[in-house]
Amino acid sequence: MDSTSRDTVIAVRELNLSGLGEQQQTWVNEHTVYTHGYGVVNAYGNTVATRGYPSFWEGHPSQGDLGKYEPRIYFGQSSPSYSIVGGKDNGSPRELDYPDDESKTGQVNTTFAGNGGPSVSNPFNRLLYAAKFREANILFSQEVREGSQILYDRDPAKRVAKVAPWLTLDNSPYPAVVDHDDNPATPKRVMWIVDGYTTTNNYPYAQHESLAKATATADNKGRTSAGAGEINYVRNSVKAVVDAYDGSVKLYQWDDKDPILKAWQKVFPGTVTPMSQMSADLIAHMRYPEDLFNVQRTMMATYHVNDAAEFYSGGDFWKIPDDPTTPGQDQQAPYYLTLKMPGQDQASFSLSSAYIIGGNTNRNVLTGFLAVDSETSPGTGKKGERSPSYGKLRLLELPRSSNVAGPGQVQNIFDSNPEISKELNLLSQEGSQVIKGNLLTLPVGGGLLYVQPVYVQSSSGTQYPLLRKVLVSFGDNVGFADTLSGRSTRSSAVTPGRPRVRRPSTAMPLRPMTPMRRPTVRTRRRMAEPRHRRARAPRPRLQPARPPRPRPARPPVPPPPRRPREPRIRGGADQALSDAQTAMTDADTARSKGDWSGYGDARSASTKPSSGPLRPRRAG
Repeated sequence: MDSTSRDTVIAVRELNLSGLGEQQQTWVNEHTVYTHGYGVVNAYGNTVATRGYPSFWEGHPSQGDLGKYEPRIYFGQSSPSYSIVGGKDNGSPRELDYPDDESKTGQVNTTFAGNGGPSVSNPFNRLLYAAKFREANILFSQEVREGSQILYDRDPAKRVAKVAPWLTLDNSPYPAVVDHDDNPATPKRVMWIVDGYTTTNNYPYAQHESLAKATATADNKGRTSAGAGEINYVRNSVKAVVDAYDGSVKLYQWDDKDPILKAWQKVFPGTVTPMSQMSADLIAHMRYPEDLFNVQRTMMATYHVNDAAEFYSGGDFWKIPDDPTTPGQDQQAPYYLTLKMPGQDQASFSLSSAYIIGGNTNRNVLTGFLAVDSETSPGTGKKGERSPSYGKLRLLELPRSSNVAGPGQVQNIFDSNPEISKELNLLSQEGSQVIKGNLLTLPVGGGLLYVQPVYVQSSSGTQYPLLRKVLVSFGDNVGFADTLSGRSTRSSAVTPGRPRVRRPSTAMPLRPMTPMRRPTVRTRRRMAEPRHRRARAPRPRLQPARPPRPRPARPPVPPPPRRPREPRIRGGADQALSDAQTAMTDADTARSKGDWSGYGDARSASTKPSSGPLRPRRAG
């Protein structure tokens, strides 16, 4: 937005025909009135509004920072199987946009004006599609008018698969509001972006891997696209774009050195558009594909070992941890975050994942952290230019002697902590349901910071999750608060008063927030002294003091024994973030001077989140 990056969560407002009442579920309503969704909803990805609500910056109907764009979604992942749209409406459009009290009819209607499907004006085409969809109303209904079109095969991935069956498609199409021609005078369009791969299983001397197994995560239960199977070669050579209004598909060349893509271009000339024709805004909305990263992290778990003897023994193999927030043994999905890895000058949009010890052991000990640069825009605003750092893999390898808790151990620490358990039990009382969010692993100050949001929603009826707590772990310190930047107390009770609204930032470098002030060393020491040892100032007297009477000597009274303190949680969220701040500042200072020995000493002088410094290692 305005030449700046903004962490965003986006959703398309699509149709849900099951929400219609029983008497409204007619053929006319389902296929000629409720034909399309309307607009998108955007929220900040790094801030929260009052009472745990998302902080929206684009709402309905199409009001916000996106400006003017075509909001109608005729092609999406939840569109009806088919709809009959367009044609002569005689000044009375019937396709519903959205309800509106200011309208005479109580709603805003429209008529499709694009070229998204075959015509059903003539009786022959009506007969064909009536037979295809087994529906007589297509043949006889008066709602099928002159110039009407029938829209079907409306899922973006399905349309790309029909246009380019020789591509293997990513399982996660995503929407974006894009200036497709770099012309501010024309409205933007809602585009579906689908990553396409060229694959083969016949590359010489290469490891074979099941694409379905490598891409199966807790968020993706082993779904496979067309052409998915066992492969030993994969490249993200094509970016496919589907217009959400008219369903048009355009393939862009993303890898101009792929020999398999060049061969397909000779078979189907003119089907793939060079990347030089992509608008700067469209390139800026691309990202590193999730399925490709899943395959790469699976291979890196084994092939980070470059010694033949160690590779044969397999003692240093890693594995991807299971998602601790879901039942079963599903791999933890990678996460898109704006973070700063060691060696980077500034934070960038990245896709990251963690590693733990391999084998069949139950030890959930962290061994590595992998991130890939997903930032596509070079910031020049020029057509067809891509960031040179896009796709660079960075691997942080922990010392083999370290014993840093992995995601599973950290989740167990959160669940078993008495104060956290007490608070979550209060939140999950009758009528409420606690939802544990993604457990994020973040490199901070030479250590690793774990952050997990906790949401609460109604257990029945209208369910809408709201952010209530954020759990934090850094080294041996564990804490929680209402927000990551909020002040926490040892009891972690909700602070009364007006909740704080965090303003968004253009980027989200992983630097801890300033913790609450703590008492000075002298004050803490004085508070810890026994009462009988504290010196008291003499009280002033109005009359001269009389000489003291002699008293018999008494044996000294020993001080009362100290009462053992109850074990309690160390620090809290403020302590964890304070240690992270100290470690990061010292480590950055040493690294900027090129003092790598001092870098390790600075990290170990903090709260010691690991038994040795992370070793940056270039993975690609």
